[in-house]
Amino acid sequence: PGTAVALGFLESTRPTVAQAVDLLPAGEVTVVPLLLAEGYHTRTDLPLQLNPLHPSPLHLNPLHLNPLGRSRFDVAPALGPDPLLEAALARRVAEARIDGDGWHVVRASARTPVAQVADQVAAAREEGARRVAIAAYLLAPGRFHDGLLAAGADRVTEPLAGTPELLELVLQRAQSSRGAEVVPIR
Repeated sequence: PGTAVALGFLESTRPTVAQAVDLLPAGEVTVVPLLLAEGYHTRTDLPLQLNPLHPSPLHLNPLHLNPLGRSRFDVAPALGPDPLLEAALARRVAEARIDGDGWHVVRASARTPVAQVADQVAAAREEGARRVAIAAYLLAPGRFHDGLLAAGADRVTEPLAGTPELLELVLQRAQSSRGAEVVPIR
């Protein structure tokens, strides 16, 4: 309550993260990257968007930036790995009714090519699995999730967006980056 929030994107969509920060009132800002793991986006894309004048984005530490003249500027780490993400995935598996005997579950993340996931589904069927499901370790729907839907499984879980566990994790990241007390929302 009382906290201004703006959504920004790293690629292909507007507003950018820097444009989203500009939409917020003056003062302290905490950027919480909605990314499942540390990687190129956290090490390069995000710092470059937040401080485009820095000559060497690969060596830029986003935790110590103060772009755009803010009184305080923090960047939280990527969301994962974290037990809350695993709990969110377990929730999605349960919601898809992938339980009991006879299910072979293939876990898929954006780091796994869809063709490889489809091969795993086919291999499970060749080994005798009666029902095959894909547990989608993704934040949101999109091209990759669409590919999983076409990978030959009987069921594919929904992405993690919208789960209470994900919301709790985002709030924890925002609060801990600011040094604030972390209060579970359950």
